[in-house]
Amino acid sequence: MLPRAELWARAAAAVEAGKRAALATVSRTRGSLPMAHDAKMLVTADGERFGTVGGGCTEADVTAQALATWETKSPRVVKHTLNADLAGDIGLSCGGTVEMFVEPLLPSDELAQLCRGVAQAIDSRVAGTVTTGLDWTPGPQKVATAGSKTWQVGSALNPRPSADSFVETIPRLPRLIVFGAGHVGAEIARAAARCDFHVVVVDDRADFANAERLPFAHEVIAEDFRAVLDRMTIDADGAPNAYNPDDTGLDALANAGAPAHWDGVITDRSGNPLIQQKSDPFPGYYISCTSLSDETKHFTDPTGYVDASKIPYVVLPQDIAERGGAKLGDFAVVMNLRNGKSSFAIYADIGTLGEGSVALADALGIWSDARQGGASDEILYLLFPGSGNRKPRMMSEIQSEGEKLVYRWGGMKELSSCLERRDPAVESGEF
Repeated sequence: MLPRAELWARAAAAVEAGKRAALATVSRTRGSLPMAHDAKMLVTADGERFGTVGGGCTEADVTAQALATWETKSPRVVKHTLNADLAGDIGLSCGGTVEMFVEPLLPSDELAQLCRGVAQAIDSRVAGTVTTGLDWTPGPQKVATAGSKTWQVGSALNPRPSADSFVETIPRLPRLIVFGAGHVGAEIARAAARCDFHVVVVDDRADFANAERLPFAHEVIAEDFRAVLDRMTIDADGAPNAYNPDDTGLDALANAGAPAHWDGVITDRSGNPLIQQKSDPFPGYYISCTSLSDETKHFTDPTGYVDASKIPYVVLPQDIAERGGAKLGDFAVVMNLRNGKSSFAIYADIGTLGEGSVALADALGIWSDARQGGASDEILYLLFPGSGNRKPRMMSEIQSEGEKLVYRWGGMKELSSCLERRDPAVESGEF
């Protein structure tokens, strides 16, 4: 788990355990300072500390100020100036001024869920915001949004910046793809992981592209380099029979993550995958999830996610989706240029470019085995930004809405003619 994600996960654990804990976050800086502009620290009354806001006596003062918010049960902004006159001979004469937002982590199931949700969003590279109200007279006020998900503590709070709130971003960490897992590539990947990059390592030698050998990498791919850049891979996420402890599900368990870094299944408070019960579709299997979900259902309900085995869906990296204005729940049409088959689909998951669900592969005449299937090339994706409502849809809705969108766009004949001409508007304009 990435360091910033781990901080939020530890915050959730502290709240769940009833610990006297607090957060300190840099809110404003001026001049030269020994900390990052978004530095954050978690502290507890029993001496635990995770993260840093610069170290030294300043950090000690901030720790005390953060824990003191338990007395008032409300947040506050504290200011520190690091200059020679105030610092004396202890080496803190950077010359800058920093303001920090300190807040108590008061016991609350909602707060624990919010912290854990933010941790998962950071680790999954889903951008968002965390907004905290400054007036806690009616009780703690906090809301976090990431992708299509929202977590709320207290009464309704506007997530947009205002004079009455403190807003911090949920960072979408940059992705670094390292081609080659030899000694040099491995060390580059290791260093990048320490710098909070989402690291993907690719090598066509299975002995080198090994997750056990590269535990710091978030994705390890053992394939031909060119194939990695030019294929449709199969995604089983959301299918209730996607993963299980015995690794006999639709997809390889390694594709759901690993202990302490699960991202394809729902986990408990300790980070362990939850098991489906007798009343669930596949008792004994893990609960596989997609980024798009039915918010009216509990997050432990396997039917609340988009079932890859039944619904044709596409997967996009967060950065590409944002650049094109796409939102989860938007509609798409996908065509296999090798055989002319096409299918309407929904944008349901955030992940690797070129992934599609099992059902989409079936509709396109592609080998749909999530472990070994896929197509090496010649797959066209046409997505319609802003066309959905950020909710899962039935296949009949995807079909009818997709037909309307393609008709307004010019129809399948226009799409086919563009393909014959290899029109740039098709190849790059709409994904």
